[in-house]
Amino acid sequence: MGTVADAQQHDLEELAEKAIASLNRASEDLVAWADLVRDPDRPWAFRWAKDSVRDASVGACNYILQAASFSGVL
Repeated sequence: MGTVADAQQHDLEELAEKAIASLNRASEDLVAWADLVRDPDRPWAFRWAKDSVRDASVGACNYILQAASFSGVL
């Protein structure tokens, strides 16, 4: 039989794997969303939303790039 320490280590490894998978999914979702709201004619510019009536703007670019930077996908 395993010890309590063995069980705790197993639980910790399982939690770490789940956390990593969750973070990877979140990063992939953020990148996919950023690609969706990117202006195809100006790939450096982002819109507020895919169907936004507003043109790409400094504010939208800042929010999107800051979120990508904070999450480590930039």
